[in-house]
Amino acid sequence: MLGIYTSIIKVYFLGIKVFSLFNLKAKLFIEGRKNWEKEFGKIFPVNKKIIWFHCASLGEFEQGRPVMELFKIENPEYFLLLTFFSPSGFEVRKNYSTADAVFYLPIDNKFNAKKFLDIVSPSIVVFVKYEFWFGYISEINNRNIPLIFISCIFRDNHFLFKWYGKWSVKYLKKCKMIFVQNENSFHNLKKLNFANVEIAKDTRFDRVFENSKNIEIPTQIIDWAKNKDIFVFGSTWKEDEDLIKKLIENLRKTHTNFGFIIVPHEVNDGHIYFTKNLFSDFKLKLFSDNNLADAEIIVVDKIGLLSILYSMCKIAYVGGGFGSGIHNLLEPAVFGIPLVFGENNSKFEEAKNLKTIKAGFEINDSESLISIYTYLLNNYTELKKSGENAKKYVLENTGGSKQIVNYLNHII
Repeated sequence: MLGIYTSIIKVYFLGIKVFSLFNLKAKLFIEGRKNWEKEFGKIFPVNKKIIWFHCASLGEFEQGRPVMELFKIENPEYFLLLTFFSPSGFEVRKNYSTADAVFYLPIDNKFNAKKFLDIVSPSIVVFVKYEFWFGYISEINNRNIPLIFISCIFRDNHFLFKWYGKWSVKYLKKCKMIFVQNENSFHNLKKLNFANVEIAKDTRFDRVFENSKNIEIPTQIIDWAKNKDIFVFGSTWKEDEDLIKKLIENLRKTHTNFGFIIVPHEVNDGHIYFTKNLFSDFKLKLFSDNNLADAEIIVVDKIGLLSILYSMCKIAYVGGGFGSGIHNLLEPAVFGIPLVFGENNSKFEEAKNLKTIKAGFEINDSESLISIYTYLLNNYTELKKSGENAKKYVLENTGGSKQIVNYLNHII
């Protein structure tokens, strides 16, 4: 079966090569892996132990980040290698200061896995979440290198539990440890007689908690926000913004001291142009305009500010729930504010939990969006309680990173 798997990966890689002729992301995927043996050979020390972390993209990076940073603090003598599968992760974090080297992961096959491990020779390997590259896993296990998976979730319909995934179970059972995020994942693996599984809380809780301690809001936003109740709409897509427009139209009928901040998920020229046109009936300014004084709506055309801006808002709307799935709910939750998000959230454990404790509210159209905001704004006690529940949820779930690093320290 490993041979069939390798053949599928080969076909996948050839497909990306063809796609790279007219797609920038695919081109980066191919170009970033050229001459990787030569590049790797230049960088790795012969006198240091190496820990290798691998993430698919930015989401997995954020889950691995608190573990990497804590490990590096406690073990500064280790050389930390970080690899990415996707350009979306590598291109944004290629200069990540905690890592001693950042590279693309070479395509998964027997030759690459052997050559990679010959060059890198890691003392320990950490794969974040769903990075099941069985060529690498097999070779790591063959060399008796400790391999740890962190922040994993194994739902009932995971491929491991399907007939076509059973072949891969034996490779994962040979890994040193699999840290899962919840009891359901734990029990699902135990049904397959996994001995190397342990529950550790989602490391993203640690990340957002640490971030919340260091907030520096841009001066022009602070000046604009004085004497206003601020509402932030984060990681929005076009589908979200159509609903948000109707909400703002409704709110401005009865309130004049509101300020609205829209932070699109994509800040490319096309999306910014769409957003400006959609809200052309409002006094709208881009964050890059600097002079924001008379703006009703600010559209943030710069990445990296969203988690900071959540700290100043009354209610947070988190986008993506009318597309592939909602974005990070923990970033606003840590600041003790109610959360509103779209209906596509069933795969997100935190969405389910936040709804259960009445800190998160699901909407499916503009009417339900307006209804939730109206209810919370007219019921201060409920608004405050919802926010308190959100923050309490985050604080109760911190500590996963420390648990994992303690384990890493034990086995090294």
